Amino acid sequence: MAEHNLLQIELPSVTGHDISGKVVAVGNSVKEFKVGDEIFGMLSLIAAGAFQEYCVANEDYIVKKPSGITHEQAGSLGVAFLSALDGLQHVNNKINGATVFIPGGSGGVGHFIVQICKIWGAKTIITSASKDDGIKLLKETYKCDHVLNHCKSNVVDEVKKLTQDRGADIVYDATYLSSS
Repeated sequence: MAEHNLLQIELPSVTGHDISGKVVAVGNSVKEFKVGDEIFGMLSLIAAGAFQEYCVANEDYIVKKPSGITHEQAGSLGVAFLSALDGLQHVNNKINGATVFIPGGSGGVGHFIVQICKIWGAKTIITSASKDDGIKLLKETYKCDHVLNHCKSNVVDEVKKLTQDRGADIVYDATYLSSS
Protein backbone atom coordinates (compact mmCIF):
# COMPACT_ATOMS: atom_id res chain seq x y z
CA MET A 1 0.00 0.00 0.00
CA ALA A 2 2.73 2.45 0.94
CA GLU A 3 4.70 1.70 -2.22
CA HIS A 4 1.68 2.54 -4.38
CA ASN A 5 0.50 5.41 -2.12
CA LEU A 6 -3.09 4.13 -2.16
CA LEU A 7 -4.15 6.69 0.45
CA GLN A 8 -2.51 9.49 -1.57
CA ILE A 9 -0.55 10.84 1.38
CA GLU A 10 1.85 13.67 0.64
CA LEU A 11 5.15 13.32 2.47
CA PRO A 12 6.25 14.45 4.93
CA SER A 13 3.02 13.71 6.78
CA VAL A 14 1.67 13.65 10.33
CA THR A 15 -0.15 10.38 11.01
CA GLY A 16 -2.85 9.36 13.47
CA HIS A 17 -6.66 9.39 13.59
CA ASP A 18 -7.58 9.07 17.28
CA ILE A 19 -7.64 12.27 19.32
CA SER A 20 -8.23 13.43 22.87
CA GLY A 21 -7.63 16.88 24.26
CA LYS A 22 -8.99 20.29 25.14
CA VAL A 23 -10.73 22.61 22.69
CA VAL A 24 -8.61 25.76 22.22
CA ALA A 25 -10.65 27.42 19.44
CA VAL A 26 -13.95 26.85 17.62
CA GLY A 27 -15.22 27.83 14.21
CA ASN A 28 -18.23 30.11 13.72
CA SER A 29 -20.59 27.26 12.79
CA VAL A 30 -19.65 24.96 15.71
CA LYS A 31 -22.65 24.48 18.02
CA GLU A 32 -21.80 21.53 20.28
CA PHE A 33 -18.43 22.58 21.70
CA LYS A 34 -16.79 25.59 23.31
CA VAL A 35 -13.25 26.58 24.26
CA GLY A 36 -12.15 24.56 27.28
CA ASP A 37 -14.30 21.47 26.57
CA GLU A 38 -12.44 18.19 26.93
CA ILE A 39 -13.17 15.97 23.92
CA PHE A 40 -12.16 12.73 22.23
CA GLY A 41 -12.86 10.99 18.96
CA MET A 42 -11.18 10.88 15.59
CA LEU A 43 -10.29 13.29 12.84
CA SER A 44 -12.31 11.28 10.29
CA LEU A 45 -12.25 7.85 8.73
CA ILE A 46 -9.55 8.86 6.24
CA ALA A 47 -7.91 12.05 7.53
CA ALA A 48 -4.68 11.86 9.47
CA GLY A 49 -2.77 14.41 11.52
CA ALA A 50 -3.72 13.61 15.10
CA PHE A 51 -0.19 12.96 16.34
CA GLN A 52 0.71 16.59 16.91
CA GLU A 53 0.07 19.22 19.57
CA TYR A 54 -2.82 20.91 17.73
CA CYS A 55 -5.18 19.67 15.03
CA VAL A 56 -8.50 20.63 13.48
CA ALA A 57 -11.41 18.24 14.10
CA ASN A 58 -14.91 18.09 12.64
CA GLU A 59 -17.53 18.23 15.40
CA ASP A 60 -19.31 15.24 13.79
CA TYR A 61 -16.40 12.99 14.79
CA ILE A 62 -15.85 14.07 18.40
CA VAL A 63 -17.72 13.84 21.70
CA LYS A 64 -17.21 15.31 25.15
CA LYS A 65 -14.82 13.24 27.25
CA PRO A 66 -16.35 11.77 30.41
CA SER A 67 -14.66 13.13 33.54
CA GLY A 68 -13.95 9.62 34.84
CA ILE A 69 -11.38 8.74 32.19
CA THR A 70 -7.99 10.21 31.31
CA HIS A 71 -7.05 11.67 27.94
CA GLU A 72 -4.78 8.67 27.42
CA GLN A 73 -7.72 6.32 27.92
CA ALA A 74 -10.07 8.40 25.78
CA GLY A 75 -7.46 8.72 23.04
CA SER A 76 -7.36 4.96 22.68
CA LEU A 77 -11.09 4.75 21.89
CA GLY A 78 -11.36 6.80 18.68
CA VAL A 79 -11.67 4.84 15.47
CA ALA A 80 -12.34 1.39 16.98
CA PHE A 81 -15.02 2.56 19.43
CA LEU A 82 -16.75 4.91 17.00
CA SER A 83 -16.67 2.24 14.26
CA ALA A 84 -18.39 -0.20 16.62
CA LEU A 85 -20.97 2.36 17.72
CA ASP A 86 -21.65 3.54 14.17
CA GLY A 87 -22.17 -0.04 12.99
CA LEU A 88 -24.76 -0.64 15.70
CA GLN A 89 -26.73 2.60 15.28
CA HIS A 90 -29.25 1.17 12.80
CA VAL A 91 -30.16 -1.75 15.12
CA ASN A 92 -29.86 -0.07 18.53
CA ASN A 93 -33.62 -0.27 19.12
CA LYS A 94 -33.54 -4.04 18.47
CA ILE A 95 -30.58 -5.01 20.65
CA ASN A 96 -32.21 -5.15 24.09
CA GLY A 97 -32.99 -8.82 24.72
CA ALA A 98 -31.51 -9.94 21.39
CA THR A 99 -28.77 -12.49 20.83
CA VAL A 100 -25.91 -10.84 18.97
CA PHE A 101 -23.30 -13.03 17.28
CA ILE A 102 -19.94 -11.28 16.88
CA PRO A 103 -17.27 -13.11 14.89
CA GLY A 104 -14.01 -11.47 15.94
CA GLY A 105 -15.48 -10.20 19.19
CA SER A 106 -12.08 -10.23 20.87
CA GLY A 107 -10.48 -7.84 18.38
CA GLY A 108 -10.02 -4.08 18.39
CA VAL A 109 -13.49 -3.17 17.12
CA GLY A 110 -15.09 -6.41 18.33
CA HIS A 111 -14.52 -5.90 22.04
CA PHE A 112 -16.21 -2.49 21.81
CA ILE A 113 -19.17 -4.10 19.99
CA VAL A 114 -19.47 -6.59 22.85
CA GLN A 115 -19.39 -3.86 25.50
CA ILE A 116 -21.97 -1.69 23.72
CA CYS A 117 -24.27 -4.69 23.18
CA LYS A 118 -24.02 -5.65 26.85
CA ILE A 119 -24.83 -2.07 27.93
CA TRP A 120 -27.85 -2.12 25.61
CA GLY A 121 -29.09 -5.42 27.11
CA ALA A 122 -28.04 -8.05 24.58
CA LYS A 123 -26.81 -11.60 25.03
CA THR A 124 -23.48 -11.98 23.21
CA ILE A 125 -21.84 -14.89 21.45
CA ILE A 126 -18.36 -14.18 20.09
CA THR A 127 -15.66 -16.09 18.29
CA SER A 128 -12.01 -15.94 19.19
CA ALA A 129 -8.88 -17.98 18.62
CA SER A 130 -7.84 -17.37 22.23
CA LYS A 131 -6.54 -20.07 24.51
CA ASP A 132 -8.64 -21.08 27.52
CA ASP A 133 -7.17 -18.37 29.78
CA GLY A 134 -7.95 -15.75 27.11
CA ILE A 135 -11.52 -17.00 26.86
CA LYS A 136 -11.86 -16.77 30.64
CA LEU A 137 -10.59 -13.19 30.49
CA LEU A 138 -13.11 -12.30 27.75
CA LYS A 139 -15.96 -13.67 29.84
CA GLU A 140 -14.84 -11.95 33.03
CA THR A 141 -13.69 -8.61 31.62
CA TYR A 142 -16.22 -8.00 28.84
CA LYS A 143 -19.01 -10.15 30.29
CA CYS A 144 -19.40 -12.15 27.07
CA ASP A 145 -22.15 -14.71 27.52
CA HIS A 146 -20.47 -17.25 25.25
CA VAL A 147 -17.00 -17.34 23.71
CA LEU A 148 -16.41 -19.90 20.97
CA ASN A 149 -12.93 -20.87 19.86
CA HIS A 150 -13.42 -21.03 16.10
CA CYS A 151 -10.29 -23.19 15.79
CA LYS A 152 -11.73 -25.92 18.01
CA SER A 153 -15.45 -26.03 17.26
CA ASN A 154 -18.02 -25.84 14.49
CA VAL A 155 -19.24 -22.30 15.09
CA VAL A 156 -22.53 -22.69 13.17
CA ASP A 157 -23.48 -25.78 15.18
CA GLU A 158 -22.50 -24.10 18.46
CA VAL A 159 -24.53 -20.95 17.72
CA LYS A 160 -27.54 -23.10 16.80
CA LYS A 161 -27.17 -25.07 20.02
CA LEU A 162 -26.90 -21.89 22.13
CA THR A 163 -29.99 -20.37 20.48
CA GLN A 164 -32.21 -23.49 20.39
CA ASP A 165 -31.76 -23.67 16.58
CA ARG A 166 -33.02 -20.09 16.02
CA GLY A 167 -29.63 -18.61 15.23
CA ALA A 168 -28.60 -15.13 16.30
CA ASP A 169 -30.99 -12.19 16.02
CA ILE A 170 -28.18 -9.87 14.92
CA VAL A 171 -24.75 -10.63 13.43
CA TYR A 172 -21.94 -8.05 13.48
CA ASP A 173 -18.88 -9.40 11.68
CA ALA A 174 -15.81 -7.76 13.21
CA THR A 175 -13.33 -9.99 11.37
CA TYR A 176 -13.53 -8.62 7.84
CA LEU A 177 -12.84 -12.14 6.56
CA SER A 178 -14.90 -13.76 3.83
CA SER A 179 -14.75 -17.08 5.71
CA SER A 180 -16.70 -15.69 8.66
